[in-house]
Amino acid sequence: QMKESLEMKEHDIVRVELQLEKVRNDLLEAASAAKTAEEARVEAVERENRVRSKLHETSNALADEKAKVAKLESREEELKSEIEAKTMSAEEELKLAMQKAKLRELEGEAAKLREENKDALKAADATKVAHESAITDRETEIDTLKQDIKVHQEQMQLAQNMLEEKENIA
Repeated sequence: QMKESLEMKEHDIVRVELQLEKVRNDLLEAASAAKTAEEARVEAVERENRVRSKLHETSNALADEKAKVAKLESREEELKSEIEAKTMSAEEELKLAMQKAKLRELEGEAAKLREENKDALKAADATKVAHESAITDRETEIDTLKQDIKVHQEQMQLAQNMLEEKENIA
């Protein structure tokens, strides 16, 4: 009967050792996955920083373009005032035609710059949203992996305690 008891205890110890090895393997896999997730999170943060930098550059460019537009609009008003104030002579009519052509050119440039600024802001906003979503996904994965590691550690500790109890009994 004692021999059977010893055999059962040895069988239990072997079973616990196998479980312990499985838990160790699971922990190694979880640690590897956590490292991969952390690397992905770091990469996402770096991409976000690059996007934020690009957004800042775009914002600065937008401010510059707005200043140019304001200057062009001011110049447009000046040209209109000059046109109205002058009497028409042949020479003045030629000059006026040139100014009107320049005005149309400046208005076209201003419209083009406004459109480019609008497109740049849309692209920056879309990129920012995509990166924020990717970061949130990676952080969720990290949290899940951390929880898995914690559970595996608790299982490993429980298995270790059972093994120690078995050794103490034996």
